[in-house]
Amino acid sequence: MSEREPFEATSSLVPSLVAGLVSGFMYGTAILGLVFLLPVQITYGRRGRKAGLYACLFSFAVGLAFEVGKFLSLGGQAAGMAGQDLVATLGLAAIPLAFLLAGLAIMNAPFWSGSYAWARGYAGVLPATLAAIPGLVWLKGNTSFLDQFVVWLKDYADYRMASLAKSDPSLDLEPLKAQLASMDFRALVDSSILFLSLSFVGFLLLFMAGSWWLGNRFSGAGSPGRIQAGYLSNYRLPYTHVWAFLGSWTGVLLVTISKVGLPWQALAWNLAIASSLAYTLQGLGIVSHYVRRAKMPGMLRISLVLTGLALLLKPPFGTAVVAVLPLLGVTEVWIPYRNPKGVGA
Repeated sequence: MSEREPFEATSSLVPSLVAGLVSGFMYGTAILGLVFLLPVQITYGRRGRKAGLYACLFSFAVGLAFEVGKFLSLGGQAAGMAGQDLVATLGLAAIPLAFLLAGLAIMNAPFWSGSYAWARGYAGVLPATLAAIPGLVWLKGNTSFLDQFVVWLKDYADYRMASLAKSDPSLDLEPLKAQLASMDFRALVDSSILFLSLSFVGFLLLFMAGSWWLGNRFSGAGSPGRIQAGYLSNYRLPYTHVWAFLGSWTGVLLVTISKVGLPWQALAWNLAIASSLAYTLQGLGIVSHYVRRAKMPGMLRISLVLTGLALLLKPPFGTAVVAVLPLLGVTEVWIPYRNPKGVGA
C-alpha cells in the first residue's frame, strides 16, 4: 500500500472535523495542550495528507476560538492591565498555533523518505522555532512585564502560604516563610528565561517529533502512518550527523570560553541540545533493539519502560541515563551495536 493512499478511503470531512475539534479543545486547555497535535497526526496517519490538512485547519479555528473566549472572559479591566487588545490577543494566540500546525504539515510532506527521513523532525521544528524567537526576544526585553510577573509570583507565594496555614494551623511554616523572604524572585525569573532561551529548540524537537511518531503509532495496525513511523529499534541517524553533533558542542565550548552572550550562546546550546536529543533517541533505539531481540513478554517490557521513567526522576540515576543514552547513540558511528557485520555493512 502506498503511503499516499488513505487507509480509510472517504470523501467525508467528518473525521477531520472531529479530529480538529478535539485538537483545538486540547490546545485551549493548559493540561491537554502537550498532546493537542496527536488527533491531527492520527488523521494524517489513517486518512492521508489531505484529510490531515483539513484537520489542521479545523484545529486552528477551534484553538483560536478558545483563546478569544479566554480574552473575552477576562473583561476589559484585566485586558487593559495587560496592555492588550483583541487584535494583539488574536495575533499572540494565532502565531504559535499556526506555526506548530504548519510544522506538523511539513513533517507529513511526501518528500521525507529514504535517506532524508531523519531530517523530518528538524524540518518540523523550524517553523515553530521561527515563531518562538520573537516571543523570547520580547519577553527578555520587556522589563515592565517581568516586574509585574515577579509581583504576581510573590503574591501567589503569599497566597499559598496563607492557604497552608488555614488548612492546618499546626504546621510550622516559619522556615518556609524565611526561605521565601530571602528568595530573589527576579533572579529566578531571569534564570528561567535564560534556560528556556538556551534549550527551547530541544523541547520543540521532542514535542514535534514525539507527536508525529506517537500519532502515527496510534493510527492503527496496517495504516500508512504506522508503517511509516516504524519501530524505535530501527531508528538510526546517518553517519554524517556526527559532524553536526561534534560541531555544535565545539560551538558550546567556544562560547563558554569566550564568554559571549546571546544570541550566539543560545544558537550554540540549542544546536547542541537538539543534536544530542537525536542521538538520545538512537540510544533508546539500541536498547529497544536488544529488548525486542530478547523477545521479552509485553508486561516485562512495560515494566522496564516504567522503571526507566522512574529512574529519570531520581537525580543521580536520571543524570546517568541522560548522559549514557546520547553517548550510546553517538558511539554507534564506530561500534556496530545492532550490526554484527560491522559499521556501514
